Parts: sequence; C-alpha cells; structure tokens
Amino acid sequence: MAIQTTGAVSLGDIQTEFGGSNPISIDEYYKGGANVADGITYTNFTAPLSGDYSANIPASGVVSLDDFRGSDNPTFWDESTSPIVSGLSTSISVNFTLSDYISGLQSGDTFAVCAMHRSGTSWTHSNSRQCTLAAVKGTASSVIVPQYYDKQWRIQVSYDGNDTVTIGGYYCCSSTNSPNGGVYLQGVTRR
Repeated sequence: MAIQTTGAVSLGDIQTEFGGSNPISIDEYYKGGANVADGITYTNFTAPLSGDYSANIPASGVVSLDDFRGSDNPTFWDESTSPIVSGLSTSISVNFTLSDYISGLQSGDTFAVCAMHRSGTSWTHSNSRQCTLAAVKGTASSVIVPQYYDKQWRIQVSYDGNDTVTIGGYYCCSSTNSPNGGVYLQGVTRR
C-alpha cells in the first residue's frame, strides 16, 4: 500500500513500506539504493513486471520525508497467491477495480499491470507467457501478446480509462483438442 499523499509522513511509514534496518536513517532510502529500486522494469512480452515505484525520491543529495508521499513498494504475486485468477477456457477474462490496488491515482498518473499465463494453459509460446500494460489514468488502453504461431492462447490486458482493468485472453487460429488458457494478476503498480 502506498505511503499517504496527505498528512505527516514518518520514518516509520517509510520503513514499513520499503524495509530497512534500525535505527532508521533517511540515508537508507535513496532511489536506486538497497531499499528503494530505481523504478519499474519490464520487457513485453518476455519478462514479468518487477521493481518499485519511486518517481519523486531523489537518488542523491537532500532527501525529505515529503519526497515519499504516494510512493510504494508494490506486491507481486505468483499463481497461488494472486488475488485475481481466471478460470481455464478457450476465451476468458476477469475484471478488477484499479483503486483496490493503487489508491490516490489522479488523472494523468501512470501505472502498469502485468498478467501471466496460468499453469495448465495449452498452446503457449515461451515469449508470450506474460503481458504488461503501461497506462495513464483517464486514458483507455490495451495490449495483447503478439501471435507467434498458428495455435496459441494469447494474453491481453485492457484498461477502460476509469477504474476497471480486464485481464484475460483467447485461443486463436488452428483447431486443436485442448485450447484451454487462463491468466492471473502478477502485479499492478504506479510507474
């Protein structure tokens, strides 16, 4: 959960969000340091979402408690721990509410969502096991994994521009006896 955007921010709030050692020192929390990553990294469509959101935190020089307002150290899930998991079907999707995972997003703020294939998904390609959407609050957008061969279950992620994100996919192309597929939410974070 992100550090609050209003009210007092304490060193304890920062340590709770990013970890660190005692006694707490503000010097532990420079962007790119041991506790605060440089930012979000992902490569569609071959690597999952990873990293921290730390846009306003300086990498050197003077750092203040106010620099941490709204920053977070997001949670990433695997299939067994994800709060959003679809069934296995030839065409399936599930919706979730963005504000349940990122509070305080304002119009124009950026975020990213990554969906990954469930185990048991048939006809996958090694370069299409995850799909990450980089989006802007207030602007509808979507992304789908490329088609790599004639039998494939393809992941897609879409955002309606308001507060709903859909993760899912579908089986495309040539017929087969086992076109099953499904997805789970791997991560959602500011960026």
